[in-house]
Amino acid sequence: MTLHLRRQPPITIWPCRFIEERPEMHDANQSPTGWYMASYIIRFIEISDPLRDDPEALCYAWENTILVKAESLSHAFSRIPALVCPDSTPYKGGSEGVDGKWGFVGVTELLPIYEEFQDGSELWYREHENHSLKALLGMVKSFEDLHRRPET
Repeated sequence: MTLHLRRQPPITIWPCRFIEERPEMHDANQSPTGWYMASYIIRFIEISDPLRDDPEALCYAWENTILVKAESLSHAFSRIPALVCPDSTPYKGGSEGVDGKWGFVGVTELLPIYEEFQDGSELWYREHENHSLKALLGMVKSFEDLHRRPET
């Protein structure tokens, strides 16, 4: 089936194999593989900044996603800070060489990985309820939108 929307190139909708071949259901909080996907936020803390602990002050931050090997969801959650900020020793950061360090802010997402790793394995999902096809197509990015560096 091909859809044609205004100002959009034709888009081909492919049947999804996972809809027809539903995997067995698992406990939503337990990974049968022992792997969890975790996203978290860290921020750069300028040591000499008097506003460094002000919750309203602006700062530089990253949200990252990692894989965590753990026995349970709670075990994975407890491991994240040590995995992402094992050493909080200050260093000279940025173009001005400011004394600073990365500080763990918190976890934003933690999901069990249900399938063993192989090409095409599902690592993460997000449900989108009550969206029109037009809204879903608006979320889709082209290769050019995703491409960040020259291919080698």
